[in-house]
Amino acid sequence: MENPSDSSKRSFFRHFKHFESRHLYVLLLSVFVIFATIFSYYYERRQDLSVGDIVPYDLSSPVTVPYYNRIKTEELRQKAEENVPIIYRKNPLIFNAIKEELDFLYKAVQAERRVASKNLQEKILEITKHLGSNANASQVAGFLLQADDSNLELVFSSINQIMATILDKGLQEADLADISIIIDKRIQESTLAEALRLPVIVIATQKIRSNMSIDEDATNRQKEEARQKIVPVRETIIQNEIIVEKGKPITPETYDKLLAVGRIGENQLWQEALKAMIYALLILLMLLLFLLLQNTKHPTQENWKKYLLLFSLVSLFMLLVRFIAPLNQFLIPVFIFAILIRVFFEPALSFYFVAVLTLISLHLFGVDYLLISSYLLSSMLAMVFYSRLKTFTDFLVKSFYSSATLALLTFLLLCYLPESIFYNSKLIITSLLFFNGLIASLLSLGIVVLLGYYADFVTPLRLFELSDPNSPLLRKLFETAPGTYQHSIMIANLASHAADAIGADPLFARVGSYYHDIGKTISPLSFTENSSGKNLLDEMEPMEAVKVIKSHVEYGLILAKKYRLPSCIHRFISSHHGDNRISFMYESAKKTDKSIIDDRDFRYPGPKPILKEVSIVMLADSVEAAVRSLEEKTQENLEEMVSKIIDNKINSNQLNDSELTFSDLQIIKHSFLFTLDSLYHVRLSYPPAPAGSSSS
Repeated sequence: MENPSDSSKRSFFRHFKHFESRHLYVLLLSVFVIFATIFSYYYERRQDLSVGDIVPYDLSSPVTVPYYNRIKTEELRQKAEENVPIIYRKNPLIFNAIKEELDFLYKAVQAERRVASKNLQEKILEITKHLGSNANASQVAGFLLQADDSNLELVFSSINQIMATILDKGLQEADLADISIIIDKRIQESTLAEALRLPVIVIATQKIRSNMSIDEDATNRQKEEARQKIVPVRETIIQNEIIVEKGKPITPETYDKLLAVGRIGENQLWQEALKAMIYALLILLMLLLFLLLQNTKHPTQENWKKYLLLFSLVSLFMLLVRFIAPLNQFLIPVFIFAILIRVFFEPALSFYFVAVLTLISLHLFGVDYLLISSYLLSSMLAMVFYSRLKTFTDFLVKSFYSSATLALLTFLLLCYLPESIFYNSKLIITSLLFFNGLIASLLSLGIVVLLGYYADFVTPLRLFELSDPNSPLLRKLFETAPGTYQHSIMIANLASHAADAIGADPLFARVGSYYHDIGKTISPLSFTENSSGKNLLDEMEPMEAVKVIKSHVEYGLILAKKYRLPSCIHRFISSHHGDNRISFMYESAKKTDKSIIDDRDFRYPGPKPILKEVSIVMLADSVEAAVRSLEEKTQENLEEMVSKIIDNKINSNQLNDSELTFSDLQIIKHSFLFTLDSLYHVRLSYPPAPAGSSSS
């Protein structure tokens, strides 16, 4: 019994069975190309701009993001703050101070009135000093010195009363400019004699002052409350919206917008490089994991050219999107990538790769989310269209369908998402995308043809071309070895139906059947199907005859290279006999030479078939040859013969390397019998009828 841990290790590492150093080099090169592509985009977009700088080209938003407009919000808050009234606080000490000054003036006047040593003019000068610079100060001083006690008392009491009234309501600093008018109005409302009014006005105007001071704390609290009530101005920056036009200066508001969308920032260069490397590794890791989790005989891992093509397409697609997307988002050749991946690779891999690359790359390089949705959905549908590719006309028709799908999807999305920046250009954008899809599809057709001819990639178009009876090599086979040609046609019918039944490629099996025996054109009469009577091999020594029989494999490969057949067709030529023993010649040789024991010289060179389609052709080849030799082609005979041939191939280890399962072999057996029944109109063999009965 083996250790379970050893088994699990082998189960994991078997995924790396076909992973060689050259695969690693391609992977590392792809990582570098994708990293350089993303980093160059970040570096190019990295702007060291500040407020007031003139921009060298249009700066647009790479994404749709919510944005809080700091400048507009601050303007609204300042207006709200300005609208807050100033809060004042009354100072009761001011009135007391004014009363003390009035008392002092009253006592000074009384003192001067009692002084006998001074004349009136000297007394007036002394009192005038207390009344300030008023033009009527001397006149008022003279009145105060000469008035009787009752009038003097009345003047000062009136001033006190007016002061109390005015200051009780509160007098602000700004009101002092009109204080004489305010005082005069109060006097007019009183019954004060005319002669007393001027002294009251002059003294009150000179002594009064503001008793209201600004309450800074209360005012600031009110202003802050008013600011907080203003909700920040929220805007949405639409993807591809031009924030600053070329030649315009950067304002504080546009600077904030550029900062919000990432067009400017304080990221250092190494941070941009790290982000680009993370994206590159993420993309390659997602793709590589999908490959490694496939079956160990996955054709992409086995086929070095396909592996190289796959990662070349990935890198090239990233480069195209990087340089085209900033110029025009409607001309990104997504269809070229989608069609090439679908034509050359199996469905699961192609759908996965296209979905991952389209989503990540288009988002990375600033493509609008609406267009990403259109490109992704339409490319998926295009891949469904191209899954049944047959002819060049079919390719062109599906190109039109794919382009129309892209245009229609975008048009519908534009109608249902009017907030898009492209909403006002629906018809122009729809037309651009239609022609984008059409041109990309036609370009992909050219690439498919070139890769098929010059890079040895097999495609449905190439296979259909090779299946044309007028192709040079099939024409040569028909003219030189008509029996082998008919034999190949029969095998093609058997193999293609069986391949279709087990989910293999029927077209591949059919074309491989057509060319598997082209080597027999070197000596067609040496093979039974081409000789109408005597076989040339009958006149040869067994060893010589064996060399002629085996030579059709070698010569077939020479012809395949000469006529530039795809290398996958070479497998049918070299492997349709595996390393089977040529038993008839071996037995004949043993009869003439008893010393012959080793049968290596009597075996085909191989190798044994691996692909399902090649294995089916091997079985069909033996079945067709055996059917021709049957005298009675009854259902029982055919079933026995087919079972015997399949069992013989299993017992002789010819299917050891094949991808076929036992379940596949059962399906193939039934398919062969169904096809043979259709070809030969086989009927059941019935037991002899009793005497006297009639036969149908």
